[in-house]
Amino acid sequence: MYDFDEREAIIEQTAERLLAAARITEPPVLPERIARALRINVLDRDLPMRRGQSYRYRGMKFVDIGKGARAERRNFTLAHEIMELELPDAIAAKDLRHEIAVRGAAALLCPTPFFRAACTPGPFDLFELKATFSTASHEVIALRSLDFAEAIITVFDNGRLKNRQTSHPFGIQPVSPPERELLRRAMRSGKVENETWDAASATAYPVFENDFKRVILHTLLD
Repeated sequence: MYDFDEREAIIEQTAERLLAAARITEPPVLPERIARALRINVLDRDLPMRRGQSYRYRGMKFVDIGKGARAERRNFTLAHEIMELELPDAIAAKDLRHEIAVRGAAALLCPTPFFRAACTPGPFDLFELKATFSTASHEVIALRSLDFAEAIITVFDNGRLKNRQTSHPFGIQPVSPPERELLRRAMRSGKVENETWDAASATAYPVFENDFKRVILHTLLD
């Protein structure tokens, strides 16, 4: 079994090797380019009940991607399957490889050297980061930012809580009334909204597509 630090080291080492193999020296990271460099065959297939799968056959490496995937979902799935294929053979347990590859996909689309540099110059701005790391989704970028700064990331889909994670040492807290009011304002306006209260501040980023309304909250606690 690998502890957290060991897993993170494996992810960073693997991502670094894959980026070097594809000669990627700046964002955005294109998983298809990495697949070509590693001679991984990428196929679009009907995959009921799953987004992707990876395997080896007669000495060749394959990744199957479910047909019809949105570009960002396809990128993440491909990054995940590439990571799962390329993790060290010493990680034999299938469930463990999958778990590590999920975090590895985010590290591949938002590599540490590039992402840290992009986050450093000023305050967090999800839309600016998305413009740089365009192959990753807004959610992946927001959650990845927790590896570099203390914050709370909350994802709402059509007004319903989907995900809430924090990098604060005291752990996660329930969504506060000011955060819910901020969500309502962003849902109505479709624009970036800000709120400050007590010893906290938050920014709501609306990510709307047709009838689907996602709002991502970035909350800071003083």
